[in-house]
Amino acid sequence: MRDHMRVVVHGRGAGSGRAGVRGLLWVTAELAVTVGVVVLLLVVHQVWWTNRLAAASAERQVAALQRGWADA
Repeated sequence: MRDHMRVVVHGRGAGSGRAGVRGLLWVTAELAVTVGVVVLLLVVHQVWWTNRLAAASAERQVAALQRGWADA
């Protein structure tokens, strides 16, 4: 009777399909997070800039109203 030794192969082979899918999922997740951060930064910038414009407009209106009251 012959003794047989079990051989385990790592790397390329039966499991390489899983590694490819895992890598694809990793890259997809990184891209999704990056796009999410960029969109979040754009939203924050839009809100901040709109707030600055609204504040400047309100200051101009207050100044005009105060001038109108001073003339009356």
